[in-house]
Amino acid sequence: MYGNNSYIYSYDKEKNSYNFLKQIFGEGKTLKEENKNYISAIGFLIKISNKINLIAYHNPYAKIPLDKNICKNLFDKQYEISPAFNEQRDWEKY
Repeated sequence: MYGNNSYIYSYDKEKNSYNFLKQIFGEGKTLKEENKNYISAIGFLIKISNKINLIAYHNPYAKIPLDKNICKNLFDKQYEISPAFNEQRDWEKY
């Protein structure tokens, strides 16, 4: 959806070691402001403790976003991410 997870490291020559700096979205992004913005959300059916759950990940670029308050009875869980992100961020549960 937002591209491959990519990790940025720095190299310390004195210690001959790598230090983790941050995680970002890399290549392969399919949902963009100008691309596939007709997709409002992506849903997944997941079995948790013998119960089938419908989980929605909302597209922040959607031209017609789903109303999360109306959808709260349709989905077991909903997640969204800020459209202004430029680094990997955790999905926020709605």
